[in-house]
Amino acid sequence: MEVFAKIIGYPASHGKPFLGATAFLTFVALNKHCQLPKLKPETSEEIAVCQIYPTRKKSNLQRLATNQRLNSQLKIN
Repeated sequence: MEVFAKIIGYPASHGKPFLGATAFLTFVALNKHCQLPKLKPETSEEIAVCQIYPTRKKSNLQRLATNQRLNSQLKIN
């Protein structure tokens, strides 16, 4: 499961909100038979985040494969 987090800051000096940070957090279900409800994005922001998921997933899998290849070459002794 992937969760999108958005941090909005509100400085005391002028009070105008700003985008402080964004992150995608990945969680793995230990119960493989767990059924989660299907996501239904409603806002334009939710739709945009969901639309780019396939690209993010492909990039993450490529990075994982690269890291695994590197790790297979590393020595621990």
